[in-house]
Amino acid sequence: MTDEYKRKDDFNEHRYLSIFHPVKKILWLVSWYPNRFDLSNADFIQHQAEAVSKYAQVHVLYVHADETREIKKEDQKIFNKENLTEQIIYYPSDSKNIFGKIKSINRYYKISKQVIHQYIKQNGLPDYVHVHVPIRAGTIALWMKKKYGVNYALTEHYGIYNRAVIDPWEERSFVYRNSVKKIIKNAEPFICVSNQLGEDVNQLALKKDFVSIPNVVDINHFHFTPKKNQHKKFRFIHVSNMIPLKNVEGIIDAAKILSAKRTDFELKIIGRTSSTILNYAEQSGLLNQTVFFSGEIPYSHVANEMNEADAFILFSRSESSSCVVQESLCCGLPIISTQVGIALETIDESNGLFVEIDNSNSLAEKMNEMINAYSKYNREKISKESCVKFNYETVGKKIVDCYNF
Repeated sequence: MTDEYKRKDDFNEHRYLSIFHPVKKILWLVSWYPNRFDLSNADFIQHQAEAVSKYAQVHVLYVHADETREIKKEDQKIFNKENLTEQIIYYPSDSKNIFGKIKSINRYYKISKQVIHQYIKQNGLPDYVHVHVPIRAGTIALWMKKKYGVNYALTEHYGIYNRAVIDPWEERSFVYRNSVKKIIKNAEPFICVSNQLGEDVNQLALKKDFVSIPNVVDINHFHFTPKKNQHKKFRFIHVSNMIPLKNVEGIIDAAKILSAKRTDFELKIIGRTSSTILNYAEQSGLLNQTVFFSGEIPYSHVANEMNEADAFILFSRSESSSCVVQESLCCGLPIISTQVGIALETIDESNGLFVEIDNSNSLAEKMNEMINAYSKYNREKISKESCVKFNYETVGKKIVDCYNF
């Protein structure tokens, strides 16, 4: 077949698909999203949007209430990339008292409804709506379902359905809990980013069948690459925002315990670092000798650091999912993790070890075990299997297949 005829066949196939299989229009209403104040905020939702845009036209609407006083009047930004449109609207908000909160919420709803009216005028009704995190976007989806008869899917990412977090479900207001339950109840389908999160929702909030679909990994960055530098010491790595839930102090304690037995390892910690954490490491006597901090680094550079490491540590008290577990596995890193989030579904004897929550002695033992038995882990195999599970195409199709068109 000549190139000319091949181009004609490609064109005719595309034309056939366009006529008989039109691309579906999906409106995403998101409660969290990367924004000018925090570019990494909920970037896992943005990655999912990019994945779904491979199979449908995705229009993301995110309305951000700005309490920093930087925004003086309503401001809108629109970003277009192939099948993905991101519409981000900022408005000034003052929620210092109950009246300010009510005013801010009302403005959120007013802006959201106005933008949706405009979207429908330009594009027609969406084929489906997809909500990420119930409050506040889910309330708008309920309004759309009632007014236009458009069903919505809901993906829950919020790990509040346990007692480990600072602001757990049981301590939320009646209004909040009632609103979330109503949004979850009416979702078709209800999606959770891990089985554990779905089970926690069923245990604490309401009984609702759910589909477990993980977050995506950009395997263009996160894949196995042989080390560029051969380190003399075995390198553990930890990546997080270092909030108390991540228990970074416990990881440092474990390094201290293990350092009394052996000195052929090091621990590299990456992410937003507080003075409290740095002081804790300094008091341990390990700072810049066994424990090293890199601070926040670009997303793609995290992959480079993972590939230069030997193993990953997650010592969290709770996780709704944990993107870094998936990213580490895609880089082929064996993992030592507590039994939380996506780790429960992905870690087995071929790619890692489990450790008890809040038990630094147990973590030190597992770190020692990992170093001694490291030869049993096949990094290329771990990477290959994980990249198949978590890539954009696989996860994007799983999400689209859930929409009840």
